[in-house]
Amino acid sequence: MFRILLVTQPAVNNAILALARKGLIVVSQNDLDKRVTRIKLCEKGGKVLEELEERLGIFEGAIKRLDRESLEDLFKGLVLLAVNLYRMGVVREARMRLTCRYLREDLGAYYCSLLKMRMNFQELKVDCQDHEPIPYYFNL
Repeated sequence: MFRILLVTQPAVNNAILALARKGLIVVSQNDLDKRVTRIKLCEKGGKVLEELEERLGIFEGAIKRLDRESLEDLFKGLVLLAVNLYRMGVVREARMRLTCRYLREDLGAYYCSLLKMRMNFQELKVDCQDHEPIPYYFNL
């Protein structure tokens, strides 16, 4: 499960402890199996979740009002932001084709040397199964 989320078990444990300290969740152990941890949302956590869902709905509504060209520009900007965060070392793992050693770029045209095919920006996967990261030397 942690590999799918690209996080370590200690990072998950720290997040759970932080949420419990803030009073957003209650953590308890299973009486029959001590390896099983139960996590339940508190009333305060439920209110925070409702507020986040409401704000997400606002963003969804705003995005639905964008035309196709604006959506493509937004997608490109967000992908490039994620790439820059990866190159800066803020994001430790990125399986995006733009951070892959197989991708070649020439004047805005992209070519995957593994798949041996040309791609436009919209075809560059954000979660590529064949990703081989380019080793960056982080500045942090």
